[in-house]
Amino acid sequence: MHAGPWYARLNGMFGVRHELGYGAPARVEDDEITLALALARDFGGLAAGTQLAFPAAGAGRSRTYLPVRPDGAEVLASDAHGRPALLRRAAGRGALILCTYPLEYMAALTPDANPSAVSTLYDALGTDAGVRRPVTVDDPRVAADVLVHEDGSQFAWLVSHAAEPVTVKPQLGSGLRLRELGGGPVNGTVTLAAVGAGVYRLGGGTAGPE
Repeated sequence: MHAGPWYARLNGMFGVRHELGYGAPARVEDDEITLALALARDFGGLAAGTQLAFPAAGAGRSRTYLPVRPDGAEVLASDAHGRPALLRRAAGRGALILCTYPLEYMAALTPDANPSAVSTLYDALGTDAGVRRPVTVDDPRVAADVLVHEDGSQFAWLVSHAAEPVTVKPQLGSGLRLRELGGGPVNGTVTLAAVGAGVYRLGGGTAGPE
């Protein structure tokens, strides 16, 4: 018997050799996990040497990590102890990314976790994957997405998770522009109420996936 998820072909899938002892999870002793980009090159819009910190929350199974050594994978980031924490194995036109820490699970166990470095990591992964986002904002407290009506019209949604009003400057894809629902142009920044949302017409291009 063993606890938690298990996949017998993990090594080959991600290009690593795991160093777990059977039935002996590797414990996280630090109160904070620090990931540092380990390569000389940039990754996903983050500069080499960038430091990202995540609280090591929870107890028991949540405070464990997967000790590995690369076996064909590229080490993108290491933890504060120099151990591989984020690895990338090229696969055809794409790649598989392995994170050796349960960052999402730890964030779910952390009160008032957001804003956190998880959003920064997501941005980098999306950029590396070539994901095209028609509308983004720099403030991690604000989510941005696009809904497409059945008639083809497109609407940008900016949803704030902040407890106070926030002002953000939407970044748009090439050729796109925002307009108020009433038709007026949106120039520069927009202000959202506390835990509020803004809805705008999006025009001038195609917002769907490539």
